[in-house]
Amino acid sequence: APLKKVWDRHFAPRKAINLGHNGYRTEQILWNLQNGELDFARSPKVAMILIGTNNSDDRHFEKVHTAEEIFSGTKAIVELIKE
Repeated sequence: APLKKVWDRHFAPRKAINLGHNGYRTEQILWNLQNGELDFARSPKVAMILIGTNNSDDRHFEKVHTAEEIFSGTKAIVELIKE
């Protein structure tokens, strides 16, 4: 897969981990982080966060979130990662 090649070349050497899940929304990511997905042996130096798009997807999800709801979910995730 082309994305795996990019990951292996640019991120794997930096001991990066990918916590991305296709189709997840902020509430599912937040639950994962609160339930063990952030349990690392050492703290990361950098976090790249790409979230919120699925919260506004009206083609695949029944509930579409407002901009304020998406911001609130994103903020909760950032605050949790910073702990």
